[in-house]
Amino acid sequence: MTLPLAVLKDSFTDPNLTPVFYFPGGPGLSSLDMSENTVRSRLQVFQPHPVVVIESRGLKLATPVLDCPGWYSRKYAPKIYGLEGLRERIKERSDLVTLCYETLKSQRVDVREYTDYHITRDYDEIRKALGFQTIDIYGISTGGGSVATYLKYYGDHVRSAIFAFPWLTTLRDRPQFDELITAKNIVNDILGICVRDNAECAKRFPGYLHAADRARAILDAKPYVTTVASQVEPEGKLKIKIDGATFLSTLYYAGNPDFPSIYDRLPQALEAIFRGDYSALDQYFGLNDVDTRSPHPYAIGHFLSNVCGSMGQNKQTPKEATAMIEREPALMGYETNIFCAWWPEAGDVPASLNTTPVSNVPALAIHGQVDACCNIRWSQLLAETMPKLQRVVLQAQEHGGSGGGCRDKLIVQFLKSPNDPVDDSCKNTVPLRPWIFYTPTNTHTHNDN
Repeated sequence: MTLPLAVLKDSFTDPNLTPVFYFPGGPGLSSLDMSENTVRSRLQVFQPHPVVVIESRGLKLATPVLDCPGWYSRKYAPKIYGLEGLRERIKERSDLVTLCYETLKSQRVDVREYTDYHITRDYDEIRKALGFQTIDIYGISTGGGSVATYLKYYGDHVRSAIFAFPWLTTLRDRPQFDELITAKNIVNDILGICVRDNAECAKRFPGYLHAADRARAILDAKPYVTTVASQVEPEGKLKIKIDGATFLSTLYYAGNPDFPSIYDRLPQALEAIFRGDYSALDQYFGLNDVDTRSPHPYAIGHFLSNVCGSMGQNKQTPKEATAMIEREPALMGYETNIFCAWWPEAGDVPASLNTTPVSNVPALAIHGQVDACCNIRWSQLLAETMPKLQRVVLQAQEHGGSGGGCRDKLIVQFLKSPNDPVDDSCKNTVPLRPWIFYTPTNTHTHNDN
């Protein structure tokens, strides 16, 4: 196994300062496949600390690379927009997971050894090989989970830790139904701000706490079936269905539409659903866009080996997962984790991997206000066992958002003096976008149903 790495330095770097070890997001995105601009920006964020970037086992520039056939990104993914029956869509997805596993096993890959536990062990071996007694650790998204894992097992070598929009194994490996319902709270969070700060919103949504459930029920009873242009289908068009499960699953951060990009249209979409004016949903769901398909940006073999393996024994059986999806079909558009039920092997990990770290290391957690994935609820669990954790929410920011430069300012400030309170006065630099309300379209809803 070969893991390339880079120690990033420039003329402003002070080699005497504690190095920052960088844990990437994904899992499945290359750490080292960087443009010059990416190198420059990473140095700038952590300046003047040297930055250590490691290509984790299984990623694009490591050996071996864990990739799998048949995975792609599609604008109107059949798993949530498809007309096929639910069981058929479950089978299509689970077959891909099984095929990936079989592909890796045919290449003699031990899929049990690509977990967060193994990756953080690699990082610590590299720390020792480079001669660093103490390091700072930074992780974004799933890398935040790796930071928690590193703290748990190698915390004696950590000066400070930064969790940027963390996706923690402790929460991501819970039953996916629980996580989906937690993520759904983003609707009440956003609508609550709208009702609190805007008189028109308060007038239109006096019962806002139940608005999403009412909209879901309406769409389940009468789905919106329509046709979009397609570069994938031979006839140049694709028939899609938007039902209550589609609506609920697209409240997440990585769907189509991406919720942070359309949160300001949520009042418009909800009222359009209440009034049965489905044509007003075209903008919310981006139905004027063309259906496209592109190669998946992740090394999918790494993704599945990591996510499914890190669960250890916290995996469902296919029967259990199928029953959960049938109980809540919106899980089809949520995280892929539930399909780990079809991944035959558990990772070689201790049970403690899926627990929170107990640590007095000074730490900083940064979240985005409209991040439906990993908002401040995620670091609440960390705060219970990490008394020196500071938490900041960046207004109007999505998963990974820079907050008009505030994220980087917080990081620089924290690394300079981890034990001091950070000045978070920049957290509201980016304003929430103006709310968009429903107006009648003066057209009859086009529904192909």
